[in-house]
Amino acid sequence: MLSSIGSRAAADPEELHFRREARSRFVRTFLRYPAALPALILFVIVVLCALGAPLLTQYTPFEGNAAERLQGIGTAGHLLGTDEQGRDILTRCLYGGRLSLLMGFLPVALATIVGSILGIISGYFGKAYAQIIMRTLDIFYAFPSILLAIALSSVLGSGLSSIIIPIAVILVPPIARVAESTVQDIMPEDFIEAAQTSGASPLKVIVFFIIPNTFGRIFIYCTTQFSVSILSASGLSFLGLGISPPTPEWGSMLNALRQQIYINPLITIIPGLFIFVTALSVNIISDGLKDAMEANS
Repeated sequence: MLSSIGSRAAADPEELHFRREARSRFVRTFLRYPAALPALILFVIVVLCALGAPLLTQYTPFEGNAAERLQGIGTAGHLLGTDEQGRDILTRCLYGGRLSLLMGFLPVALATIVGSILGIISGYFGKAYAQIIMRTLDIFYAFPSILLAIALSSVLGSGLSSIIIPIAVILVPPIARVAESTVQDIMPEDFIEAAQTSGASPLKVIVFFIIPNTFGRIFIYCTTQFSVSILSASGLSFLGLGISPPTPEWGSMLNALRQQIYINPLITIIPGLFIFVTALSVNIISDGLKDAMEANS
């Protein structure tokens, strides 16, 4: 029954026109947000440069030349200089962007799935479910998030999973709270009551009505966590947890170059600038998405 209702709605020309107009309004509102378009362009450039690293540089991120170590910014053949092993910093930043962006995306994706499921269950069923789930998640708020991530990363050892899992763990509670409050906001709506009265199972109500009407708000909140994930991952790598040298990653590069701050201070901040620009652009994009959603809700 629910699938047939959904198919009729999808086939209704007026409904399709309304959805297209809503999407168009959303995009226009987003683009009117100050700096939203430049931030989006900047983030896309960062992603494309990371993916297209082999096409943008002639060097490899692992091999250096001891005779060219610690070259300054603007050196011929090395636009951003070289590190302590004579490796091209621009090359390592481009290749390192792949891992840094991946460590920003994967924890958020994992936390979104887990947190949304927990929040939706808690918000829909309420009572005992909410008490068990949300009070359990409250335990994580008893510890500073970065200290909890450091502790978990130390236990898990080296490797990509030792960064992804701890960051995902610290992101699950806030995402679950947002999902729960979003579900609670729409529970009094008539279409939810109508679906329940018609005999639809809780699973069908959640899949066909709860998720479509809560996805936007949860997604936009999760985009704000992308920058948190990048900063946290870079921080863990800076502390020597997770990613081991010589694998290029912005946080670990920042840690390696800090030892040269008195010799060539400018090159030490380059990986940090990549982290800052990426996190800032994502935050601006998230703010634009939030304003567009609120303006069109």
